[in-house]
Amino acid sequence: MGMGLMNDIVFVGLDVHKATIAVAVAEGARGGEIRELEPRRVCRRPFCSNQAAMAV
Repeated sequence: MGMGLMNDIVFVGLDVHKATIAVAVAEGARGGEIRELEPRRVCRRPFCSNQAAMAV
């Protein structure tokens, strides 16, 4: 495993609560960019589409 592989890695963090899910994405390279996406509401119906679940 060379050090070049770390450039291809992306870390994803999830902060899950009853009503929302927050997502953060970080690049694997040292000093890589970290992005936090806005929290999304959780769809409570079992037949929801992904678009409905991602609507804010």
